[in-house]
Amino acid sequence: MKPLNRLGFNISYLALLTKDHIKPLSRWEGRFSRRQVKALHTLGLKTETVERKLLNGRTKPELLFSTSSRYLDLYRRKYHRRPIIKDPQTVTTEGFLFGYPHCCVKSFAEHGYARNEFQSRGQEILFHWACPGCRATPELLPYYWNAYDYCRALRADGRASAPGLLRASLPAAALSVIMALVPGRARADDPHWYSPSAIDTSGDFLNEHEELLLGTVWGGMYWIPPNGPREAPQLADLISSLPTSPSDSCCYMDEVPMDGVENCLVCGQEMTMGGWLLHNPMRGDTLFLSNMALHYLEHGSFSFDGTTNTGRIDIAHLKSILAHYDTDHYAIETSNDADEDGLRDDHESHFGTLTGDADSDDDRLVDGAWVAEHFIEVLSELPVVESPNQAPDDRPYIEYHIAFGIESCDICGMFFNMGNAVITNPLADTSMTFPIIGLHYLAHGRFAYSGEANAGELNALELANVLDTSTRTPPSPPRPREFQLFLCNYPNPFNTDTQIAFHLPKAGHTALRIYNINGQLVKTLQDENLEAGRHVIRWDGLNDRGVTAASGVYFCRLEYVGRVKTTKMLLVK
Repeated sequence: MKPLNRLGFNISYLALLTKDHIKPLSRWEGRFSRRQVKALHTLGLKTETVERKLLNGRTKPELLFSTSSRYLDLYRRKYHRRPIIKDPQTVTTEGFLFGYPHCCVKSFAEHGYARNEFQSRGQEILFHWACPGCRATPELLPYYWNAYDYCRALRADGRASAPGLLRASLPAAALSVIMALVPGRARADDPHWYSPSAIDTSGDFLNEHEELLLGTVWGGMYWIPPNGPREAPQLADLISSLPTSPSDSCCYMDEVPMDGVENCLVCGQEMTMGGWLLHNPMRGDTLFLSNMALHYLEHGSFSFDGTTNTGRIDIAHLKSILAHYDTDHYAIETSNDADEDGLRDDHESHFGTLTGDADSDDDRLVDGAWVAEHFIEVLSELPVVESPNQAPDDRPYIEYHIAFGIESCDICGMFFNMGNAVITNPLADTSMTFPIIGLHYLAHGRFAYSGEANAGELNALELANVLDTSTRTPPSPPRPREFQLFLCNYPNPFNTDTQIAFHLPKAGHTALRIYNINGQLVKTLQDENLEAGRHVIRWDGLNDRGVTAASGVYFCRLEYVGRVKTTKMLLVK
Protein backbone atom coordinates (compact mmCIF):
# COMPACT_ATOMS: atom_id res chain seq x y z
CA MET A 1 0.00 0.00 0.00
CA LYS A 2 2.07 2.94 -1.31
CA PRO A 3 0.49 5.75 0.77
CA LEU A 4 1.50 3.93 3.96
CA ASN A 5 5.12 3.90 2.79
CA ARG A 6 5.06 7.69 2.73
CA LEU A 7 4.08 7.86 6.40
CA GLY A 8 6.17 7.24 9.49
CA PHE A 9 5.50 3.90 11.16
CA ASN A 10 3.40 5.32 13.96
CA ILE A 11 1.13 7.37 11.69
CA SER A 12 0.79 4.52 9.22
CA TYR A 13 -0.19 2.18 12.06
CA LEU A 14 -2.82 4.66 13.29
CA ALA A 15 -4.01 5.26 9.73
CA LEU A 16 -4.50 1.56 9.04
CA LEU A 17 -6.48 1.06 12.26
CA THR A 18 -8.66 4.05 11.34
CA LYS A 19 -9.11 3.07 7.69
CA ASP A 20 -10.28 -0.40 8.76
CA HIS A 21 -12.77 1.17 11.24
CA ILE A 22 -11.02 -0.34 14.28
CA LYS A 23 -10.61 3.23 15.54
CA PRO A 24 -13.28 5.76 14.50
CA LEU A 25 -10.91 8.69 15.08
CA SER A 26 -7.14 9.01 15.53
CA ARG A 27 -4.97 11.87 16.73
CA TRP A 28 -1.34 12.53 15.82
CA GLU A 29 0.47 15.00 18.08
CA GLY A 30 3.92 14.93 16.51
CA ARG A 31 5.36 16.80 13.56
CA PHE A 32 3.62 16.22 10.25
CA SER A 33 4.05 17.41 6.68
CA ARG A 34 1.73 18.20 3.78
CA ARG A 35 3.03 15.06 2.11
CA GLN A 36 1.83 12.96 5.03
CA VAL A 37 -1.58 14.66 5.04
CA LYS A 38 -1.89 13.96 1.31
CA ALA A 39 -1.01 10.30 1.93
CA LEU A 40 -3.81 10.09 4.51
CA HIS A 41 -6.24 11.52 1.95
CA THR A 42 -5.08 8.91 -0.59
CA LEU A 43 -6.03 6.23 1.94
CA GLY A 44 -9.57 7.63 1.97
CA LEU A 45 -9.22 9.38 5.33
CA LYS A 46 -10.52 12.84 6.10
CA THR A 47 -8.22 15.13 8.10
CA GLU A 48 -8.54 18.15 10.37
CA THR A 49 -5.89 20.26 12.12
CA VAL A 50 -6.88 21.44 15.59
CA GLU A 51 -4.94 23.93 17.72
CA ARG A 52 -4.68 23.29 21.47
CA LYS A 53 -3.50 25.72 24.13
CA LEU A 54 -0.68 24.90 26.52
CA LEU A 55 -0.57 26.32 30.03
CA ASN A 56 2.32 28.61 29.08
CA GLY A 57 0.07 30.39 26.57
CA ARG A 58 1.49 28.77 23.45
CA THR A 59 -0.48 26.62 21.03
CA LYS A 60 0.35 23.32 19.41
CA PRO A 61 -1.26 21.61 16.42
CA GLU A 62 -2.92 18.19 16.45
CA LEU A 63 -3.63 16.22 13.29
CA LEU A 64 -6.95 14.34 13.42
CA PHE A 65 -8.07 11.79 10.83
CA SER A 66 -11.14 9.61 10.38
CA THR A 67 -13.31 8.01 7.71
CA SER A 68 -16.19 10.17 8.94
CA SER A 69 -16.30 13.96 9.14
CA ARG A 70 -18.76 13.63 12.02
CA TYR A 71 -16.03 12.64 14.48
CA LEU A 72 -13.71 15.36 13.18
CA ASP A 73 -16.39 18.03 13.56
CA LEU A 74 -17.26 16.91 17.07
CA TYR A 75 -13.62 16.93 18.21
CA ARG A 76 -13.04 20.35 16.66
CA ARG A 77 -16.12 21.86 18.29
CA LYS A 78 -15.11 20.60 21.71
CA TYR A 79 -11.35 21.22 21.70
CA HIS A 80 -10.20 23.68 19.02
CA ARG A 81 -8.19 26.48 20.69
CA ARG A 82 -9.15 25.11 24.10
CA PRO A 83 -6.63 24.43 26.90
CA ILE A 84 -5.31 20.90 27.28
CA ILE A 85 -6.76 19.45 30.48
CA LYS A 86 -7.11 15.87 31.60
CA ASP A 87 -10.05 15.77 33.96
CA PRO A 88 -12.22 12.62 34.10
CA GLN A 89 -14.85 14.14 31.79
CA THR A 90 -12.27 14.94 29.09
CA VAL A 91 -10.67 11.50 29.39
CA THR A 92 -14.11 9.89 29.01
CA THR A 93 -15.08 12.00 25.99
CA GLU A 94 -11.79 11.42 24.19
CA GLY A 95 -11.97 7.71 24.94
CA PHE A 96 -15.37 7.56 23.26
CA LEU A 97 -14.17 9.49 20.19
CA PHE A 98 -11.08 7.32 19.78
CA GLY A 99 -13.08 4.11 20.07
CA TYR A 100 -11.59 2.72 23.26
CA PRO A 101 -13.59 0.15 25.29
CA HIS A 102 -15.91 1.89 27.72
CA CYS A 103 -14.71 -0.23 30.66
CA CYS A 104 -11.08 0.74 29.97
CA VAL A 105 -11.92 4.44 29.65
CA LYS A 106 -13.86 4.40 32.93
CA SER A 107 -11.05 2.56 34.72
CA PHE A 108 -8.40 4.94 33.41
CA ALA A 109 -10.42 8.02 34.37
CA GLU A 110 -10.78 6.71 37.92
CA HIS A 111 -7.58 4.75 38.56
CA GLY A 112 -5.06 5.72 35.88
CA TYR A 113 -2.50 3.07 34.97
CA ALA A 114 -3.87 0.18 37.00
CA ARG A 115 -1.85 -3.03 36.70
CA ASN A 116 -3.37 -5.38 34.12
CA GLU A 117 -2.64 -8.78 32.62
CA PHE A 118 -1.82 -7.34 29.18
CA GLN A 119 1.43 -5.57 30.11
CA SER A 120 3.50 -8.40 28.64
CA ARG A 121 0.85 -9.59 26.15
CA GLY A 122 -0.06 -6.74 23.85
CA GLN A 123 -0.38 -3.57 25.95
CA GLU A 124 2.64 -2.14 24.12
CA ILE A 125 0.76 -1.93 20.79
CA LEU A 126 -2.50 -0.50 22.17
CA PHE A 127 -3.36 3.20 22.30
CA HIS A 128 -5.50 2.80 25.42
CA TRP A 129 -4.64 1.35 28.81
CA ALA A 130 -6.58 -1.88 29.28
CA CYS A 131 -8.49 -2.23 32.52
CA PRO A 132 -7.83 -5.22 34.80
CA GLY A 133 -9.79 -8.28 33.66
CA CYS A 134 -10.96 -6.52 30.50
CA ARG A 135 -13.18 -8.62 28.22
CA ALA A 136 -13.14 -6.23 25.25
CA THR A 137 -9.38 -5.87 24.82
CA PRO A 138 -8.73 -9.57 23.98
CA GLU A 139 -11.26 -9.22 21.16
CA LEU A 140 -9.49 -6.11 19.83
CA LEU A 141 -5.90 -7.35 20.08
CA PRO A 142 -5.95 -9.60 16.96
CA TYR A 143 -7.00 -6.62 14.82
CA TYR A 144 -4.28 -4.44 16.34
CA TRP A 145 -1.66 -7.15 15.80
CA ASN A 146 -2.71 -7.61 12.15
CA ALA A 147 -2.35 -3.89 11.47
CA TYR A 148 0.87 -3.67 13.42
CA ASP A 149 2.49 -6.64 11.66
CA TYR A 150 1.35 -5.36 8.27
CA CYS A 151 3.02 -1.99 8.87
CA ARG A 152 6.19 -3.68 10.05
CA ALA A 153 6.26 -5.83 6.93
CA LEU A 154 5.92 -2.74 4.75
CA ARG A 155 8.99 -1.23 6.36
CA ALA A 156 11.02 -4.42 6.66
CA ASP A 157 13.25 -3.50 3.73
CA GLY A 158 14.58 -0.56 5.75
CA ARG A 159 13.86 2.10 3.13
CA ALA A 160 12.47 4.41 5.79
CA SER A 161 14.48 3.21 8.75
CA ALA A 162 15.14 5.70 11.54
CA PRO A 163 18.47 6.40 13.23
CA GLY A 164 19.53 3.99 15.96
CA LEU A 165 18.53 6.29 18.76
CA LEU A 166 17.13 3.85 21.28
CA ARG A 167 18.50 1.23 23.57
CA ALA A 168 19.01 -2.10 21.87
CA SER A 169 17.66 -3.99 24.86
CA LEU A 170 14.09 -2.75 24.34
CA PRO A 171 11.53 -5.31 23.26
CA ALA A 172 11.48 -5.49 19.47
CA ALA A 173 7.88 -4.29 19.19
CA ALA A 174 8.35 -1.22 21.35
CA LEU A 175 11.67 -0.45 19.72
CA SER A 176 10.23 -0.62 16.21
CA VAL A 177 7.34 1.65 17.06
CA ILE A 178 9.21 4.28 19.05
CA MET A 179 12.15 4.42 16.64
CA ALA A 180 9.73 5.06 13.83
CA LEU A 181 8.77 8.30 15.53
CA VAL A 182 12.17 9.74 14.55
CA PRO A 183 12.39 11.29 11.09
CA GLY A 184 14.91 9.51 8.93
CA ARG A 185 17.05 12.58 8.24
CA ALA A 186 20.66 12.89 9.34
CA ARG A 187 20.94 14.08 12.93
CA ALA A 188 24.26 15.97 12.85
CA ASP A 189 22.90 19.02 11.01
CA ASP A 190 25.55 21.23 12.66
CA PRO A 191 29.11 19.87 12.86
CA HIS A 192 29.47 21.58 16.25
CA TRP A 193 27.17 18.95 17.77
CA TYR A 194 29.34 16.64 19.86
CA SER A 195 28.10 13.57 21.71
CA PRO A 196 29.43 13.47 25.28
CA SER A 197 30.79 9.93 24.91
CA ALA A 198 29.85 6.41 23.86
CA ILE A 199 27.16 6.42 26.58
CA ASP A 200 24.94 8.71 24.49
CA THR A 201 22.61 5.75 23.97
CA SER A 202 19.66 7.83 22.74
CA GLY A 203 21.63 9.73 20.10
CA ASP A 204 20.48 13.16 21.34
CA PHE A 205 23.98 14.42 22.24
CA LEU A 206 23.33 13.98 25.97
CA ASN A 207 24.22 11.12 28.28
CA GLU A 208 21.67 9.59 30.67
CA HIS A 209 22.95 11.70 33.57
CA GLU A 210 22.45 14.91 31.59
CA GLU A 211 19.04 13.88 30.24
CA LEU A 212 17.69 13.56 33.77
CA LEU A 213 19.19 16.92 34.77
CA LEU A 214 17.58 18.64 31.79
CA GLY A 215 14.28 16.78 32.06
CA THR A 216 14.49 15.20 28.61
CA VAL A 217 14.79 11.50 29.47
CA TRP A 218 12.59 9.48 27.08
CA GLY A 219 11.36 12.80 25.72
CA GLY A 220 11.51 14.68 22.42
CA MET A 221 12.58 11.50 20.66
CA TYR A 222 11.65 12.67 17.20
CA TRP A 223 12.17 16.39 17.52
CA ILE A 224 14.54 18.16 15.17
CA PRO A 225 16.93 19.26 16.46
CA PRO A 226 17.31 16.52 19.08
CA ASN A 227 17.35 17.25 22.81
CA GLY A 228 20.94 18.39 23.34
CA PRO A 229 21.12 20.80 20.37
CA ARG A 230 17.64 22.09 21.28
CA GLU A 231 18.35 22.75 24.96
CA ALA A 232 21.83 24.28 24.53
CA PRO A 233 20.84 27.38 22.46
CA GLN A 234 17.99 28.12 24.87
CA LEU A 235 20.50 28.25 27.73
CA ALA A 236 22.85 30.34 25.58
CA ASP A 237 20.04 32.85 24.96
CA LEU A 238 19.31 33.02 28.68
CA ILE A 239 22.98 33.62 29.50
CA SER A 240 23.26 36.38 26.89
CA SER A 241 20.27 38.14 28.50
CA LEU A 242 21.94 38.36 31.94
CA PRO A 243 22.92 41.86 33.09
CA THR A 244 26.59 42.77 33.36
CA SER A 245 26.16 45.01 36.39
CA PRO A 246 26.70 43.39 39.82
CA SER A 247 23.56 42.74 41.84
CA ASP A 248 22.61 41.09 45.10
CA SER A 249 19.14 40.11 43.91
CA CYS A 250 19.60 38.55 40.46
CA CYS A 251 22.11 36.61 38.40
CA TYR A 252 24.64 38.61 36.41
CA MET A 253 27.87 38.07 34.52
CA ASP A 254 31.14 39.88 34.11
CA GLU A 255 33.75 39.54 31.42
CA VAL A 256 37.10 37.88 32.08
CA PRO A 257 39.31 39.29 29.29
CA MET A 258 42.63 37.74 28.35
CA ASP A 259 45.21 38.64 25.74
CA GLY A 260 45.35 36.44 22.67
CA VAL A 261 42.95 34.61 20.40
CA GLU A 262 41.97 31.03 19.61
CA ASN A 263 40.07 29.31 16.81
CA CYS A 264 37.11 26.93 16.74
CA LEU A 265 38.34 23.60 15.41
CA VAL A 266 35.04 23.04 13.57
CA CYS A 267 34.30 26.29 11.76
CA GLY A 268 37.60 28.10 12.25
CA GLN A 269 36.00 31.19 13.79
CA GLU A 270 38.50 33.30 15.67
CA MET A 271 37.61 34.65 19.10
CA THR A 272 39.37 36.27 22.00
CA MET A 273 40.66 34.29 24.92
CA GLY A 274 38.92 34.54 28.26
CA GLY A 275 35.18 34.41 28.68
CA TRP A 276 32.44 35.26 31.15
CA LEU A 277 31.97 34.56 34.83
CA LEU A 278 28.32 33.84 35.71
CA HIS A 279 27.28 34.88 39.22
CA ASN A 280 24.36 33.71 41.30
CA PRO A 281 24.64 36.00 44.35
CA MET A 282 21.62 34.40 46.02
CA ARG A 283 23.59 31.16 46.24
CA GLY A 284 27.09 32.63 46.44
CA ASP A 285 27.96 30.59 43.37
CA THR A 286 29.96 31.31 40.21
CA LEU A 287 30.67 29.47 36.95
CA PHE A 288 33.22 30.43 34.30
CA LEU A 289 32.40 29.80 30.64
CA SER A 290 35.05 30.50 28.04
CA ASN A 291 34.13 32.31 24.83
CA MET A 292 34.73 29.01 23.04
CA ALA A 293 32.27 27.18 25.32
CA LEU A 294 29.64 29.86 24.67
CA HIS A 295 30.30 29.66 20.91
CA TYR A 296 29.51 25.92 20.91
CA LEU A 297 26.54 26.40 23.25
CA GLU A 298 25.01 28.84 20.76
CA HIS A 299 25.49 26.20 18.05
CA GLY A 300 23.72 23.55 20.14
CA SER A 301 26.58 21.70 21.83
CA PHE A 302 27.57 21.35 25.48
CA SER A 303 30.98 20.07 24.34
CA PHE A 304 33.49 22.54 22.90
CA ASP A 305 36.76 22.18 21.03
CA GLY A 306 39.09 25.09 20.34
CA THR A 307 42.80 25.52 19.83
CA THR A 308 43.15 26.34 23.56
CA ASN A 309 39.87 25.60 25.37
CA THR A 310 38.41 22.10 25.09
CA GLY A 311 35.92 20.31 27.31
CA ARG A 312 32.25 19.97 28.24
CA ILE A 313 30.04 22.33 30.18
CA ASP A 314 28.97 21.11 33.63
CA ILE A 315 25.21 21.00 33.04
CA ALA A 316 24.36 20.42 36.71
CA HIS A 317 26.34 23.49 37.74
CA LEU A 318 24.91 25.62 34.92
CA LYS A 319 21.36 24.63 35.90
CA SER A 320 22.12 25.53 39.51
CA ILE A 321 23.35 28.98 38.48
CA LEU A 322 20.27 29.64 36.32
CA ALA A 323 17.67 27.83 38.48
CA HIS A 324 15.85 31.06 39.34
CA TYR A 325 14.82 31.51 35.68
CA ASP A 326 13.29 28.03 35.23
CA THR A 327 9.79 28.81 36.50
CA ASP A 328 7.36 28.00 33.66
CA HIS A 329 6.42 24.62 35.13
CA TYR A 330 5.49 26.23 38.46
CA ALA A 331 2.09 26.83 36.85
CA ILE A 332 1.06 23.32 37.92
CA GLU A 333 -0.27 23.68 41.46
CA THR A 334 0.69 21.36 44.32
CA SER A 335 -2.05 20.11 46.65
CA ASN A 336 -2.10 21.13 50.32
CA ASP A 337 0.42 23.90 49.66
CA ALA A 338 -0.62 27.05 51.51
CA ASP A 339 2.57 29.02 50.84
CA GLU A 340 2.61 27.95 47.16
CA ASP A 341 6.24 26.83 47.20
CA GLY A 342 5.60 23.55 45.34
CA LEU A 343 6.04 21.43 48.48
CA ARG A 344 3.12 19.99 50.44
CA ASP A 345 2.61 21.59 53.87
CA ASP A 346 2.77 18.18 55.57
CA HIS A 347 6.16 17.53 53.91
CA GLU A 348 7.84 20.82 54.81
CA SER A 349 9.15 19.92 58.27
CA HIS A 350 10.72 16.76 56.92
CA PHE A 351 12.96 18.86 54.68
CA GLY A 352 13.62 21.64 57.18
CA THR A 353 11.47 24.20 55.36
CA LEU A 354 8.72 26.44 56.74
CA THR A 355 5.02 26.06 55.98
CA GLY A 356 4.37 29.79 56.00
CA ASP A 357 7.41 30.84 53.98
CA ALA A 358 7.80 29.87 50.33
CA ASP A 359 11.54 30.65 50.45
CA SER A 360 12.75 29.40 53.82
CA ASP A 361 16.46 30.06 53.19
CA ASP A 362 15.95 33.44 51.44
CA ASP A 363 17.83 32.39 48.31
CA ARG A 364 14.93 33.56 46.07
CA LEU A 365 14.22 29.95 44.98
CA VAL A 366 10.99 28.44 46.28
CA ASP A 367 11.42 25.52 48.65
CA GLY A 368 9.81 22.93 46.39
CA ALA A 369 12.20 23.73 43.55
CA TRP A 370 15.13 23.60 45.96
CA VAL A 371 14.20 20.09 47.15
CA ALA A 372 13.31 18.92 43.61
CA GLU A 373 16.74 20.08 42.40
CA HIS A 374 18.39 17.91 45.05
CA PHE A 375 16.34 14.86 44.07
CA ILE A 376 16.97 15.16 40.33
CA GLU A 377 20.72 15.39 40.95
CA VAL A 378 20.59 12.25 43.11
CA LEU A 379 18.50 10.42 40.50
CA SER A 380 20.88 11.43 37.72
CA GLU A 381 23.69 9.55 39.46
CA LEU A 382 21.77 6.26 39.75
CA PRO A 383 22.46 3.37 37.37
CA VAL A 384 19.82 2.64 34.73
CA VAL A 385 18.83 -1.02 34.62
CA GLU A 386 17.57 -2.46 31.34
CA SER A 387 17.00 -6.06 32.48
CA PRO A 388 16.42 -7.64 35.92
CA ASN A 389 19.73 -9.51 35.92
CA GLN A 390 21.57 -6.17 35.72
CA ALA A 391 20.00 -4.78 38.89
CA PRO A 392 22.57 -3.97 41.62
CA ASP A 393 21.91 -5.19 45.15
CA ASP A 394 23.87 -2.50 46.97
CA ARG A 395 22.35 0.78 45.78
CA PRO A 396 19.15 2.27 44.33
CA TYR A 397 18.61 2.09 40.57
CA ILE A 398 16.19 3.22 37.85
CA GLU A 399 14.16 1.18 35.38
CA TYR A 400 12.04 2.55 32.54
CA HIS A 401 8.91 0.60 31.62
CA ILE A 402 8.27 1.84 28.11
CA ALA A 403 4.69 1.98 26.82
CA PHE A 404 3.30 2.31 23.31
CA GLY A 405 2.28 5.90 22.87
CA ILE A 406 3.39 9.42 23.68
CA GLU A 407 2.05 12.38 25.61
CA SER A 408 3.03 16.03 25.71
CA CYS A 409 3.81 18.29 28.63
CA ASP A 410 0.94 20.70 29.24
CA ILE A 411 3.43 23.53 29.92
CA CYS A 412 6.13 23.32 27.25
CA GLY A 413 4.61 20.83 24.79
CA MET A 414 7.58 18.45 24.84
CA PHE A 415 6.67 14.84 24.00
CA PHE A 416 7.42 11.90 26.29
CA ASN A 417 6.89 8.20 26.26
CA MET A 418 3.74 7.35 28.23
CA GLY A 419 5.49 4.67 30.27
CA ASN A 420 6.72 4.67 33.86
CA ALA A 421 9.96 5.19 35.76
CA VAL A 422 10.57 2.78 38.62
CA ILE A 423 13.04 3.69 41.39
CA THR A 424 14.08 0.67 43.45
CA ASN A 425 16.21 0.51 46.59
CA PRO A 426 17.21 -3.12 47.29
CA LEU A 427 18.83 -2.17 50.62
CA ALA A 428 15.61 -0.75 52.06
CA ASP A 429 13.35 -3.09 50.04
CA THR A 430 11.37 -0.12 48.74
CA SER A 431 10.37 1.08 45.29
CA MET A 432 8.38 3.89 43.72
CA THR A 433 6.65 4.01 40.32
CA PHE A 434 5.49 7.15 38.52
CA PRO A 435 5.04 8.37 34.91
CA ILE A 436 8.19 9.29 32.99
CA ILE A 437 6.82 12.80 32.49
CA GLY A 438 7.12 13.23 36.27
CA LEU A 439 10.92 13.29 35.87
CA HIS A 440 10.54 16.15 33.39
CA TYR A 441 8.65 18.24 35.92
CA LEU A 442 11.03 17.29 38.74
CA ALA A 443 13.96 18.56 36.63
CA HIS A 444 12.07 21.84 36.27
CA GLY A 445 11.49 22.23 40.00
CA ARG A 446 8.03 20.73 40.46
CA PHE A 447 6.67 17.61 42.15
CA ALA A 448 3.26 18.10 40.52
CA TYR A 449 3.08 17.14 36.84
CA SER A 450 0.55 17.43 34.04
CA GLY A 451 0.64 15.73 30.66
CA GLU A 452 -1.96 14.65 28.15
CA ALA A 453 -2.21 11.16 29.65
CA ASN A 454 -0.79 11.57 33.14
CA ALA A 455 -1.38 14.19 35.79
CA GLY A 456 -0.62 14.00 39.50
CA GLU A 457 2.15 14.55 42.05
CA LEU A 458 5.32 12.78 43.05
CA ASN A 459 5.28 12.09 46.78
CA ALA A 460 8.43 13.81 48.05
CA LEU A 461 8.53 11.79 51.29
CA GLU A 462 8.14 8.49 49.47
CA LEU A 463 10.91 9.45 47.06
CA ALA A 464 13.16 10.45 49.97
CA ASN A 465 12.60 7.06 51.63
CA VAL A 466 13.37 5.14 48.45
CA LEU A 467 16.54 7.10 47.71
CA ASP A 468 17.97 6.82 51.23
CA THR A 469 20.37 3.84 51.18
CA SER A 470 20.65 3.38 54.93
CA THR A 471 17.39 4.26 56.70
CA ARG A 472 13.76 4.98 55.95
CA THR A 473 14.17 8.68 56.88
CA PRO A 474 14.44 11.25 54.12
CA PRO A 475 17.82 12.72 53.18
CA SER A 476 18.85 16.08 54.60
CA PRO A 477 18.03 19.19 52.61
CA PRO A 478 20.40 20.00 49.77
CA ARG A 479 23.37 22.23 50.60
CA PRO A 480 24.21 25.21 48.45
CA ARG A 481 26.74 24.34 45.76
CA GLU A 482 30.26 25.57 46.53
CA PHE A 483 31.71 28.38 44.45
CA GLN A 484 33.97 27.65 41.50
CA LEU A 485 37.57 28.86 41.22
CA PHE A 486 38.60 30.15 37.82
CA LEU A 487 42.26 29.79 36.74
CA CYS A 488 43.94 29.89 33.32
CA ASN A 489 47.04 31.23 31.61
CA TYR A 490 47.95 32.69 28.21
CA PRO A 491 49.86 32.05 26.07
CA ASN A 492 50.07 28.32 26.60
CA PRO A 493 52.46 26.90 25.42
CA PHE A 494 54.77 29.89 26.07
CA ASN A 495 58.38 30.76 25.33
CA THR A 496 59.51 33.47 27.74
CA ASP A 497 56.59 34.48 29.95
CA THR A 498 52.88 33.83 30.50
CA GLN A 499 49.97 35.69 32.09
CA ILE A 500 48.12 33.76 34.81
CA ALA A 501 44.56 34.94 35.43
CA PHE A 502 42.26 33.93 38.27
CA HIS A 503 39.07 35.17 39.86
CA LEU A 504 38.26 35.21 43.59
CA PRO A 505 34.61 35.31 44.70
CA LYS A 506 35.57 36.91 48.04
CA ALA A 507 38.62 38.43 49.68
CA GLY A 508 40.90 35.90 51.36
CA HIS A 509 44.36 34.43 51.70
CA THR A 510 45.62 33.28 48.31
CA ALA A 511 48.72 31.35 47.26
CA LEU A 512 49.84 30.91 43.65
CA ARG A 513 52.74 28.52 43.08
CA ILE A 514 54.46 26.82 40.14
CA TYR A 515 55.54 23.17 40.37
CA ASN A 516 57.49 20.99 37.97
CA ILE A 517 56.36 17.59 36.71
CA ASN A 518 58.06 15.91 39.70
CA GLY A 519 56.01 17.91 42.15
CA GLN A 520 58.92 20.14 43.22
CA LEU A 521 58.24 23.81 43.99
CA VAL A 522 59.67 26.08 41.28
CA LYS A 523 58.25 29.52 42.04
CA THR A 524 55.94 31.16 44.56
CA LEU A 525 54.17 33.99 42.77
CA GLN A 526 51.67 34.99 45.45
CA ASP A 527 51.16 34.21 49.15
CA GLU A 528 49.05 36.88 50.85
CA ASN A 529 45.54 38.21 51.27
CA LEU A 530 43.91 39.42 48.05
CA GLU A 531 40.70 41.32 47.34
CA ALA A 532 37.76 39.74 45.56
CA GLY A 533 37.66 39.93 41.78
CA ARG A 534 39.97 39.31 38.84
CA HIS A 535 43.75 39.11 39.22
CA VAL A 536 46.47 38.66 36.60
CA ILE A 537 50.03 37.71 37.57
CA ARG A 538 52.96 37.34 35.18
CA TRP A 539 55.45 34.47 35.41
CA ASP A 540 58.66 35.22 33.60
CA GLY A 541 59.88 31.61 33.55
CA LEU A 542 62.35 32.11 36.43
CA ASN A 543 62.46 29.96 39.56
CA ASP A 544 62.77 31.27 43.14
CA ARG A 545 66.56 31.52 42.71
CA GLY A 546 66.25 33.68 39.63
CA VAL A 547 67.36 30.91 37.28
CA THR A 548 65.52 30.32 34.00
CA ALA A 549 63.37 27.19 34.22
CA ALA A 550 64.02 24.37 31.75
CA SER A 551 61.60 23.50 28.95
CA GLY A 552 58.83 21.13 29.96
CA VAL A 553 55.46 20.73 31.66
CA TYR A 554 54.67 22.81 34.75
CA PHE A 555 51.67 23.02 37.02
CA CYS A 556 50.22 26.26 38.32
CA ARG A 557 48.46 25.70 41.67
CA LEU A 558 46.02 28.22 43.14
CA GLU A 559 45.18 27.81 46.86
CA TYR A 560 42.37 29.89 48.30
CA VAL A 561 40.54 29.46 51.67
CA GLY A 562 40.75 25.68 51.59
CA ARG A 563 40.07 25.31 47.86
CA VAL A 564 42.63 24.27 45.25
CA LYS A 565 42.68 24.74 41.47
CA THR A 566 45.47 23.53 39.18
CA THR A 567 46.20 24.16 35.52
CA LYS A 568 48.90 22.67 33.28
CA MET A 569 51.38 24.85 31.38
CA LEU A 570 54.02 24.06 28.77
CA LEU A 571 57.28 26.04 28.62
CA VAL A 572 59.02 25.72 25.25
CA LYS A 573 62.49 27.19 24.59
